Formats: sequence, C-alpha cells, structure tokens
Amino acid sequence: MADRTGEAAEVSREVLLGVEARGRAVQEATDRFAAVTDVLERVLRETKAARSEAAAARAGAEAAQRHAESRLRQADEQGAGLGPVR
Repeated sequence: MADRTGEAAEVSREVLLGVEARGRAVQEATDRFAAVTDVLERVLRETKAARSEAAAARAGAEAAQRHAESRLRQADEQGAGLGPVR
C-alpha cells in the first residue's frame, strides 16, 4: 500500500509540474501576444498620422500648383497685351 501511495504521490508531483509548466507557457504566450498587440497599435497610430501628413502635403502642393498656374495665366495675359518681347 505504501508503494502505491508513493507512486501516486510521484505521479501527482509530475502532473503538478506539467500543469505549472503549461501555466508558465500560457503566461509567456499571453505576454508575447500583448507585446505584438502593442506594436500593432503603435504602427496603426503612426500609419494614420503619416496618412494625415501626406494628405496635408498633397493639399498644400495642389494649392501651390493652382497658385502657380494662376500666376502663369496672369503673366501670359499681361504679356499678350504688350506685343513681342525683344
């Protein structure tokens, strides 16, 4: 009987060690998942900021182009009334 009790205790210890190891593995996986989630959130924020900056730059470039085209038209109109330039 004592042998069986000793064997059962050993099996219980092994099972407990296995459960503890699995628990640590789950915790490590959870920590890695949380770290990846944090990185993805940061990348998403940075992507949104970059898109906003790109849209603002595009709008500024379009405004500058319209202004330059307007100035060019004005110069053409003014030059058309003067005759040939020497």
